[in-house]
Amino acid sequence: VDRLHKVLRPFVLRRDKNEVEAQLPKKTEQIVWCEMTSSQKRMYTEIESRGLAHARGSSRKEDESPPEYISVGQNLQMQLRKVCNHPYLFCHDIDLPIDESLIRICGKMMALDGILPKLRATGHRVLIFSQMTKLLNILELYLTFRNFRYLRLDGSTGADDRERR
Repeated sequence: VDRLHKVLRPFVLRRDKNEVEAQLPKKTEQIVWCEMTSSQKRMYTEIESRGLAHARGSSRKEDESPPEYISVGQNLQMQLRKVCNHPYLFCHDIDLPIDESLIRICGKMMALDGILPKLRATGHRVLIFSQMTKLLNILELYLTFRNFRYLRLDGSTGADDRERR
């Protein structure tokens, strides 16, 4: 292992936060609370009701690992999270309309649509993080629709592409 580290060391760039912190611009963080749209609220309530009914009917056997009700609860939590992030997360990619409805159907997207043009006008650069690649697909549709330039990095981005970006 030591020999492998010595061989790879010239090819791997690794820097600690302490080494680059002085070169980085000051981090600014602004929390924007986003109201769900009426369609998101309806979806949320419907999914929550169905999920809770399913959870109540799930088994609670002590010998299960994990118990069924835990996985039902985790699935419910993920479905509710998807509703909050964007309702199109429940659609197949080929079904997605690329128009104003992409924005109007989602409170977070409406907030983003209000913020990004202002940041672009003042020369700011923006990083958007997501744990869901399908949400990144939706964001790509939005950015293309609004003619924003962007780069996307995710798990499918090869090391060579990542290095060039």
